Amino acid sequence: MRPVRPHSPAAAPPSRRAPRPARGPSPALLWGATLAAAVALTGLAGASFWSFWRDLPEPRYAAVESRALQQAFNAVTAAADPATRDGLALSFASERFIEAWREPEKLSGLLADSRARGGSLSTTAFGRAQLAALTLLSCERVGLTPDETWQRIRADIEALPRANLATHVRAVVDTYARVYEQVGLPRFAALQAATLAVGYAHGPLVQYFAERLPTVAAAREAAGDARGAALCREALIAVLVAVVAEPGPPGLRVQAMSLLAAALPPDAAPLAERLRAARAAYRAAQAERPMPVALLAVDHQPTAAPDAYRSAARALASAVWLLGSAGGAGVVAVGLAATAFRRDVAPARRGGMLGIGFAAALLLVLLAELWPRLASADVSAELRAWTVANAGVPRLPLVAGGAALAATGAGALAWLLLGGGGRGAGRAAAVTWLLVAAAASGGVWRARAAYAAYADQSRAALQQAQTEFPGGAASGLPAGLEAWRSPGGTR
Repeated sequence: MRPVRPHSPAAAPPSRRAPRPARGPSPALLWGATLAAAVALTGLAGASFWSFWRDLPEPRYAAVESRALQQAFNAVTAAADPATRDGLALSFASERFIEAWREPEKLSGLLADSRARGGSLSTTAFGRAQLAALTLLSCERVGLTPDETWQRIRADIEALPRANLATHVRAVVDTYARVYEQVGLPRFAALQAATLAVGYAHGPLVQYFAERLPTVAAAREAAGDARGAALCREALIAVLVAVVAEPGPPGLRVQAMSLLAAALPPDAAPLAERLRAARAAYRAAQAERPMPVALLAVDHQPTAAPDAYRSAARALASAVWLLGSAGGAGVVAVGLAATAFRRDVAPARRGGMLGIGFAAALLLVLLAELWPRLASADVSAELRAWTVANAGVPRLPLVAGGAALAATGAGALAWLLLGGGGRGAGRAAAVTWLLVAAAASGGVWRARAAYAAYADQSRAALQQAQTEFPGGAASGLPAGLEAWRSPGGTR
């Protein structure tokens, strides 16, 4: 008898229903989160850039109110030391000299005021040089003879060669810088604004003094008054040496260098040549430095930190490009958003879809990086148009947005041509937008960091320039000037 063997079960007939798709995250949830993240990153980048923009020097400077500035000035100067108070009075007098030059009817009042203020100066005799210059201007305006002019200025001229002629301009600039800081300017921009406001106040007066006093000296020489002529020359040299040797804005000191080189006698020819060489070296160095755009400076002078400035300008332009690109990519992604929510039945193609989105984003980021580096002149020209007073629309965000529209749209079209369908095109655009928005957020952060480095380096360089003798060829000039001068005055 054969053993009973179990029968194998009959095979079930094949099902005619299509296989169920693999379960996974809902496409609506996944791509909705992608779009939401892109929107959030774009908004974050835009808000961060707007905050950064408002902190730049020009917008801050434009927002300063005259009333707040005056209140800050009163508060800061109330605690000023005697040297600073004297420096403020001297700066005010030199500013009024310019006013009297332009409006002669104010000259008599300014002369009386300068005589009254001169007695209150306790730390310097530079006020007597100002009074001599004002008297010269007054005599010139009323047509006095050279002998009459000499009689009016003689007492002040005789006091200058052996006097302390400090202008205290560095203390005045620092005081004004603290005032500008109190009303909201960044520290380096406050120093720039202070230098622009008061750093060069003595320049026109010194220039006039250097032009007119030699004429008086020549008249004394012609009249047989050799001592009077020598006093005029000594007084002029003493004033110019004081301005050159005292810490202060390099532009003011370089101006005095040029005047001093012309005023020195023949026995000081080597020293005069060194002064001219130092002035030439300073101007050559200034000519090599870029002129900063209005957004990043307030003093209209070549930048004190060239490398840091170039980095800050590139980072700013790159950030604006990325923000414009995020906007352009967002337009395409939102336009194709409905297709991105369809259920995916071709998971094998997801890699290609992500690759196209990544490639489009990479292209836009590369453009943002390469354009500021390869076309620095175009970047500078573009940034110069971004001023508070310019009501026009900047071109760079529009160009960047157009490039992003083209790149994102081309990626979506490429996916359609490859047979990926409309849903993949929408998702590729969403990926591009997300990546560019993330890059824009990073770009704004980098622009902030580059600007902070530029601000710190600019302030340090500006302070150093006011302390050091200007010009690469000026090493040892203070000692040379002191050695040339005799113990009791100039030779």
